[in-house]
Formats: sequence, structure tokens, C-alpha cells
Amino acid sequence: MLGGRDALPRLSGAPSRRRHCRPRCYARLAIEGALASVVEIREMTTRPAGRWVIMAMLWTTVAPAGADTPAPQSRSIPVPEGDGRPILIDGIFTPGEWDDARKVELAPNVELLVKRTTSFVYVGVRFAKPDPRDFHGSVDLLLSSDGTSIRQLHAGAQLGERPLNGAAEPDAAPAFVWGDTRDWVANESRWNERKVADLMEKGKDRDAALKQSMYESDGYEFQIRKSKFAAGTWLLRIRAFVPPGLTREFFPAGTSFTSTAGWFRLRLE
Repeated sequence: MLGGRDALPRLSGAPSRRRHCRPRCYARLAIEGALASVVEIREMTTRPAGRWVIMAMLWTTVAPAGADTPAPQSRSIPVPEGDGRPILIDGIFTPGEWDDARKVELAPNVELLVKRTTSFVYVGVRFAKPDPRDFHGSVDLLLSSDGTSIRQLHAGAQLGERPLNGAAEPDAAPAFVWGDTRDWVANESRWNERKVADLMEKGKDRDAALKQSMYESDGYEFQIRKSKFAAGTWLLRIRAFVPPGLTREFFPAGTSFTSTAGWFRLRLE
């Protein structure tokens, strides 16, 4: 899917291709509504074979560390206007595609990249991984243009969106609408299910077969229509499951779900 100045794929609101999850895969993430707050997470065990343990984790109501302390001062990030070079929204971060972006180190192995064109804003969350096929979990962008109205854009095994307006905690927010990508798009986590089946027939367990069948990805690339958050400044908070331990991290650190205080300020003008 090309992300040039005047084209945005899958903006009609049609659902993205559904991938049917199996019990040991993404813990029934495809079940809409009832498990909307369940997110996929995998972590390497300490077994010699390095077998993956695949778990489902509720996004709990426990506040992140530091939530009871004052939020950090907002960091202003000027978003440069790109040179018009198209981006393939595939999670690969192909050399040259993001050369004209502003890059911000969020953690030693996590980088934020932002740029804009006349009609779109591009947000990339890139992970440093020894193997591009290693699983890196999902990423959520929490975005607001006025400090009150907040939308959560989720990219993982599926794409989805929900409003957070007035919710005191994640569990109190409306359910995700899976496949709802009106005015935005991102890549998904993908794997070759046929290869998984073939490897299992040869004696591999599903965990090991799945790891060998993941498509390469460096993270997530988002393309968002400017008119979706019609303002010269966007407030941004990021939730990510960061490899290698797949710990749940929030950026900026110390910010909260219920207030945009301390969130990144993306300056589009």
C-alpha cells in the first residue's frame, strides 16, 4: 500500500483482511467486543530450545509507574514536511522512505519517526531487533487535537479504533471496532499459516512453527489523514510492547490515560 501525497489505501472504512486466530496464537483476539481489551503478547522462555510462550494479557486498570506523580512537561516535536517520497505501509521501514522524517529516541531500542505531506501525517514506531521476524507486540497511538477528545488507534494482529472520551480507565472505554480504519491505515502483524501447518506436520510445535513463519517487520507505520484531527498541533501518547521482553511501555513515561498532560505535542505548522 503506497503512502504518497494524494493516496491513502483502505480509506473507505472497509474492514481489513481478517486473519482467523487459533487458540494458541493470539488468544482469540479476533473475537470482537467481548475480548476487545485483550492484547497479544509473546515472550521467549528460558528453556534451552527458546520456545515461545504465547499468552493473552488484559490491559489492566493498574496505572503505569509514576502515574501518581505530576506528568512531565510536554515535549514539542516539530513535524517536518517530507519530500513527497512515497511510503509502503508494510512495517519494513525501507531505507530512504523515512530519511526526511524527524526521529526521536523513546528508549534504547524504540524510535519514533514523524513527517507530513499536504494531506497526511506519517507516524512510525520502529524497534531494534536482532531478527526482523521476532515478534514485537502491538502499538497504540492515543491522539487528541483539543486535549479532551481522544481516539485510540490500534495496530497488531488486527487494526481497530475506539474513542476514549470521558473514560476513567481502559476497561470503561468503548469496545474497539476491529477493521475500522477510516482516515488512517497501518501495517498488521502477519505470518504464513500454510508454513505453520507444514512445519507442524514435520514435528515442530506451533510456537516454534509460528516464530519461523512470521513475516519480517521492524515495527509499525501509520498514515493518518490530517483532517481526522483537524488542528495544527496533535497530542500523542504511545503504548507499545517492547522487545525483547515485550514489556508494556508508555511514551512519554509518567503520563496518564485520563489526561493529556505531558503528552507529546506534534507541531504540524
